[in-house]
Amino acid sequence: MKFFSRSREERMPCSVADKALDAVSGGLTAVIAILSVVFWQVSEDAMPIHFNAAGQADAWGEPFHYLIIGGISVLIWMIGMYGARYPQYVNLPVAIRPGRATVQNRMKCRYLRIILIVLSVLFVCLLLKCRAVQTDAAWETVASSGFFASLVAVLLLTVAATVHVNRIGRR
Repeated sequence: MKFFSRSREERMPCSVADKALDAVSGGLTAVIAILSVVFWQVSEDAMPIHFNAAGQADAWGEPFHYLIIGGISVLIWMIGMYGARYPQYVNLPVAIRPGRATVQNRMKCRYLRIILIVLSVLFVCLLLKCRAVQTDAAWETVASSGFFASLVAVLLLTVAATVHVNRIGRR
């Protein structure tokens, strides 16, 4: 199996809804990239790079870590977009049934696109939390809550995708 030589037949066609989800996740990823560059440019002090279980910063690093957060977000988005076009790379613990493979793969890719949006929100919240801790801003609690909610949403969406794609295969 050749990894980078995919034919057009193996590529999952995109519907209007899929293109809209791609645009939203791409836009949020662009916001993350812009925020990380802006925060890196305006930061003069060390930024938090690790938080304990209580949400308090317990390790500090140089401002270039904002660029690392942005870069990781862009990399995850790129890998996710590739997976959304080639469903054989999206791994769910579900048997793909020959007669239902197209429907199952389409739904699997749709869930991946939604998870990419939630992951983008997670990275925005992480950037805002780091900046809030760095500047003693009052909106740190909101960013922390958004980060936690995004983590829970990714977990719930993964479980929902597994159950839903499995049920589609049994119809």
